[in-house]
Amino acid sequence: MSDESFEVGIDRLFERYMADVALRLGYVEQTFSLDVVGSSFLVTAKRPADQPAIMRKINHALYREKVRADSEPLRARFLELLSQK
Repeated sequence: MSDESFEVGIDRLFERYMADVALRLGYVEQTFSLDVVGSSFLVTAKRPADQPAIMRKINHALYREKVRADSEPLRARFLELLSQK
């Protein structure tokens, strides 16, 4: 079996999370790999690639990273409040 490649464009809102997502999915996923190319991912997958499923996994990981980053100040404040007691 050979590999197949395709590109997945990413909204600018999520560009800052792309490297983290590529790293995380690189060790979690066994059926595809990601390379960051500008504001897109270059996906290399084993044939036959389930492109919609791969795109869902990428989107899920991007949203997860965004939520983690957005909630960091709240978590830090919560830990600060806990340590004051």
